[in-house]
Amino acid sequence: MMALIEIKDLIKEYRINDNKSQQVLKGLSFSMNHGEFIAIVGESGSGKSTLLNIIGGLDSDYKGSVKIGGKNLKDFNFKELDDYRKLNIGFIFQSFNLIPTYTVMENILAPSDMTTMPDKIKKEKASKLLSRLGLKGYEDKMPSSLSGGEKQRVAIARALMNDPDIILADEPTGALDKNNAENIVTLLKSIAAEGKLVVVVTHSQKVANQCDRIIRLEYGTISHDSGMAVKNNPENKEKAGKISSKRLGIIHSFLIAYKNIRKNKLRNVLVSLGTGIGIFSVVALLFLSRGIGNYVTNQMYSQTNPLLVEVTKVSDNANRRFLNFTQLEPFSDAEIKQLSEIPGVASVEKGCIITGSTSLFFNDSNENIAMLSTIYKDFSPDLKEGSLPESGQIIISESLANSIGKDYASIIGKEITLKIENNNSQSVVNEKTYTISGIIESDGSPASRLKTGYVNFADITTEQNTPPINILYLTASSQKDVDFIKSDIKRFGFNVNSRDSALNRIISFINTVTIGLTGIAAVSLVVSGIMILVVLFISVVERTKEIGILRAIGARASDIKSIFISEGALLGLGSGIIGVFIAVIISAIANRILYRITGTQLIAINLPNIFTGILISVGISILASLIPATKASGLEPVESLRHE
Repeated sequence: MMALIEIKDLIKEYRINDNKSQQVLKGLSFSMNHGEFIAIVGESGSGKSTLLNIIGGLDSDYKGSVKIGGKNLKDFNFKELDDYRKLNIGFIFQSFNLIPTYTVMENILAPSDMTTMPDKIKKEKASKLLSRLGLKGYEDKMPSSLSGGEKQRVAIARALMNDPDIILADEPTGALDKNNAENIVTLLKSIAAEGKLVVVVTHSQKVANQCDRIIRLEYGTISHDSGMAVKNNPENKEKAGKISSKRLGIIHSFLIAYKNIRKNKLRNVLVSLGTGIGIFSVVALLFLSRGIGNYVTNQMYSQTNPLLVEVTKVSDNANRRFLNFTQLEPFSDAEIKQLSEIPGVASVEKGCIITGSTSLFFNDSNENIAMLSTIYKDFSPDLKEGSLPESGQIIISESLANSIGKDYASIIGKEITLKIENNNSQSVVNEKTYTISGIIESDGSPASRLKTGYVNFADITTEQNTPPINILYLTASSQKDVDFIKSDIKRFGFNVNSRDSALNRIISFINTVTIGLTGIAAVSLVVSGIMILVVLFISVVERTKEIGILRAIGARASDIKSIFISEGALLGLGSGIIGVFIAVIISAIANRILYRITGTQLIAINLPNIFTGILISVGISILASLIPATKASGLEPVESLRHE
């Protein structure tokens, strides 16, 4: 009948330097079976623990063969070795090797968290093990509050959790007093009686004498083997509730990461605060950029209806122009009809802009008007004096008012004469007297400094001469129709008023400046990322043994990597929340101050930028965690367990 473990010609060497190595195991050959309680004894340095590590799949650097149920461990890939340790091996260590941040229950459940065992079954099984080992009521205790004997019983419960075939105990009584040592040996003996192979490495002859079989090692060879005990072989019996291996779930990764962060609260809070300051800078700039953009947009559209779309047609042949209307081409009736039929257009208002063809006569003065324009129903400029023009009235720019009289109040209500000429024939097209109704305030822009006048469209229309319609005002049915209307206008070959393009240029400039300032602020994020990287590197060093424990109970390299990346993500999340909180509080205070001083709020606090800040923080932290996470996942299990 096939033995459970068959070892043949096993050789293990440790390289001392490039030219020298030391042979620890020198061609061992023996087998072990189900139900045996075996003691491996020998002096320090005889290779006992090394043999145990090889059998347990912790050390693959050896010569010869170790077959488990007929399968050679040398043929196992990394994943198969992890699964072998998880499902077939239960480790019990002299120093207990409990994970200090886990409770008793969490330590026992740790191996099963990486299997398909249902949660309900896991908890029931762990509770039974606690009862069997006299640990009932200890579920929520931390390892630091347990005695040595209690810690070792927790370690035994953990080793039994996945119902492995093989229990490997490395000096399980070495750190215990006499009574606890006897209890542990009795417990291991009962486990072997259930059909499991229990292998105990010990210096104690008293412990060895209680085992069914003693294998003595001297200088890497077997000096004595009391022989295989006759035991019932249960290998053909089906395990109840058979389980399989799986990766450590994302939830468990984050739970482990959270426990590790909580263990070093002060250090991690300071790191999160430092990173949060960088996130605050970025989020505050995003708030400010959006606020200024909103302010500029509101100012641009405060004098016009947001549903209004101005349409013009650029002339491509100056000789076709009836009057000298800059570069604007008059619309034909067919074109006006085409534009009015665009889906979403509620109404169309006709207008006219005349440049360089108009003269104003007031008292004895004669002024050339740079531009004469008709007004539309939503026309609402900032007034310096007076009111908007009604029929037979005109409103003039501040620069034109200055040229005919400095006393604005005395100009309002006075009559002026407008003469519109045809530049091609120098003939008068329209001459009419108007009453000045108001003066438009200059905002300092080049356009506002021009000498301009605004009248009603009907006032420059006569039976003899109808001014060309070279600007149209389309009103959309709703805001959602505006973009579609603009798209159709451009598709027909017409131009949308430059107000949008001017606004886009301003917003683009604001965004460019914001990107530049954000780039400067992002330097602090780079520093923060380096801080997190250093902290996680320190964490890898501090938790090297814990990593070894997790690998010994079956955690894959990818599981270890996932834990450290989760830790980075949690640090980033904490940093992002801190940074956003600071940004929101300071922005709210700044807005209150700005409102009292200027009557406006320039900082726009909004959810998209809040989420952006948090995502940036998490992303940087995850990137920073990749290097230490890769280092942690690459640690050798057997070397990690030796780390102090």
